[in-house]
Amino acid sequence: MKKKIDLLAFLGRNWFYYVLWLIIAVFAWEWVFAYLTKPKEEESVYLFFGVENVLTDEAHSALDSKKPEYVRNLDITFYSTRSDSFDVLFATRIQTEADVFVLPEEYCEPSAMRYLFYPMDLSEVKEIFGEDAECGAAVCEDKAYGVKIYDKETGEGKAANYLTYTYLDENGEKKAVGDYYLFFNKKSLHLGKLSKSELDGALVLASAIWNDKAE
Repeated sequence: MKKKIDLLAFLGRNWFYYVLWLIIAVFAWEWVFAYLTKPKEEESVYLFFGVENVLTDEAHSALDSKKPEYVRNLDITFYSTRSDSFDVLFATRIQTEADVFVLPEEYCEPSAMRYLFYPMDLSEVKEIFGEDAECGAAVCEDKAYGVKIYDKETGEGKAANYLTYTYLDENGEKKAVGDYYLFFNKKSLHLGKLSKSELDGALVLASAIWNDKAE
């Protein structure tokens, strides 16, 4: 009986430690589960749109069904290039993580293109995007680094169901910072035949954006 009383007294004095260990065990299991189930880098494709707005739900609705089976996670992010903090965000995160970029024409400067974007032969541009993509390509030294997906003069753009390329100025008039181009990150794991990789998610999704017709 005394041993039983001593045990109850011991448990009563140390209950806090048991609760603490239980909490630690729960958090440890959650961390292990999250680690084991988190999509790997080669299972994720990151699309970055440097436009004025993206209807994210509509974008996922249009693109989720097009992505290859191996892609478990499709990350869609947008940020206006007119923002004061855009350059910092782009330099510290976006340019290292995104597989596909949609950016205005100021990024067609030759040194920027050679540093960041994957150079394609014009024949590859036709194969991925179609015959009409070649005429609007951003070309440098006979290589195409991007394809035009929005024309400022005509106001026509690809994937207009979920991408907004224009903003309203102080007079309420629609403006665009320029033409917009789609680029591939030269370091992407998902460039398929461009980089002799079996992972082609960036190509497939870029083609889906290009071929999306506004209703």
